[in-house]
Amino acid sequence: MDDFLNLKNTLQEVFDDSNLAKELSIEVSLSDLNSFAHFISTFIKAGDWFLLDGDLGAGKTSLTKELSLILGAHQQTISPTFSILNIEELNSETELKKLVHLDLYRLKSGRELLYLGLEEEFNPKNSFCVIEWPYNIENDDYLAFFQITKCAKPKRVIEIILELAEKEDVRIYHIKRTHF
Repeated sequence: MDDFLNLKNTLQEVFDDSNLAKELSIEVSLSDLNSFAHFISTFIKAGDWFLLDGDLGAGKTSLTKELSLILGAHQQTISPTFSILNIEELNSETELKKLVHLDLYRLKSGRELLYLGLEEEFNPKNSFCVIEWPYNIENDDYLAFFQITKCAKPKRVIEIILELAEKEDVRIYHIKRTHF
């Protein structure tokens, strides 16, 4: 129980606006992914962007599926690998009403971000955004996207790097605040 309390307190520090330098690295077994996602979900606010990066098969979509179900998605999350952008309505008791889920793995150029419709779907008052493979796009391309489309910038940007661990059923999550 102490481990869960410590985890919750450390996550609070990572998500706290007054402590932008805090980072967390934690090993999570696949059997504990739902509990871990529950902890993370308590800190998600409308306007957040989660940048999920890591090797193929590290669990980016699995984490997103868990978060969406916890937050009241009407259906099972499907990876947007082919559609690139998926929208999920949430039946949440919080301000979160929409999950905007992108997978940028197949993008060849940052300019393609301009044609996905993200600026029409992301509303910092009631949605949050999860972007898989965010570093397939250069930081300057994100800045150009915000300038050209007038898309609202995220209120907070949380980077989660997933790493395969030595044990097959364990992932290492590196979580920190970042920005564009």
